[in-house]
Amino acid sequence: FGLGGLSMTHMLQKLGLLSDAKIITIDTLHLFNETYSQLDDVKTFFGLQDLQVYRNRYATTRTEFEAQYGSKLWKVDPALYDFVAKIEPTKRALDNLHIMAWITGRRKSQGGERIGLQLFEMDAADGRLKINPMANWQREDVWNYVKRNKLPYNKLHDKGYQSVGDIHSTQAVEVSEGERAGRFKGENRTECGIHHHHSSESVEGLAKRAERIRTAYKWERAAQERASSIGIAKVTEESFGLVVMDSPETILLEAYSPLCPHCRNFEPTFNEIAKKLIARGKAGSGPKVDGKDHLRVARLNLFENSVPQEYSKIFTIDSYPSMYLVMKGMKRMPIRFNGKDRDEQTVLKWVEDQVTFASRNKADAAAMHAAIAAGH
Repeated sequence: FGLGGLSMTHMLQKLGLLSDAKIITIDTLHLFNETYSQLDDVKTFFGLQDLQVYRNRYATTRTEFEAQYGSKLWKVDPALYDFVAKIEPTKRALDNLHIMAWITGRRKSQGGERIGLQLFEMDAADGRLKINPMANWQREDVWNYVKRNKLPYNKLHDKGYQSVGDIHSTQAVEVSEGERAGRFKGENRTECGIHHHHSSESVEGLAKRAERIRTAYKWERAAQERASSIGIAKVTEESFGLVVMDSPETILLEAYSPLCPHCRNFEPTFNEIAKKLIARGKAGSGPKVDGKDHLRVARLNLFENSVPQEYSKIFTIDSYPSMYLVMKGMKRMPIRFNGKDRDEQTVLKWVEDQVTFASRNKADAAAMHAAIAAGH
């Protein structure tokens, strides 16, 4: 509940109309803990124990949401995130409740796209009437009302948050920067999509794309379980440097996307390759660097991760799936598999040949340095 919505709910209560109104709220599943605490306080304060909370159609927790769409949809595809977390639940709520007109707490004084806000407007997306009773209120007017009536506002406001939304798109800012300045910073927008449809893509197009991602992540969940059971490490953008570049072991890395059909088709083969390499390492018969078996297998999901910028020049990933060998302790470029045949035996031989070649080069270099040192 923002300050405007909080104030209007209180006005409805004072007028004895609260029981006649249909009060809803949208839980994006990416809200601050303080926001969930405030929601509990609001229910108690207004007696809204049956408050209707709408969420993504397929999730009731953030963990469930990430299982459906990945953990970084908000970052890799903001328009689609807005659709599945905010726009679709709002439209579903309005449809389910047969709403022809709805009230918002938006104000001109919030700035951004709201400067030209009217008291009444027709939603271009669905033709519903939107009523903005507080359009001409100033920030001070709202705060005075909230404090005078001791309404349960979000405590993040006391920590410099002028407006509160999702964790990933909300920052504390100075009052002088404007109320919406802390929302979507760096994204050249101040609205989330509920009140302004930013994407040029149709609702139908967004819905189809969302379903495509859900289907891909159904496969991804099962693929991750299979990979984990084999011993294949999961690499993320955040762990890339530590797990791949600074690893004490040589790494065979697969870069893939769950949306890529070729990647999905290649998964059984890659898993068999991983099984063989891991089994050979345990048996002491695998590819050796410095005479030791220590080759690790890992996967990087490039739908929701990027190669960190400091390594992007040496990891040129322009197709999926791609495989790379990153040699332990070798000051050289990662070695990319460029063969046309990706069958198990071909890839295993490529790994064996590359590791053997790298080890010989390292041994030759060490011998040369030793000879030079002896000559001195």
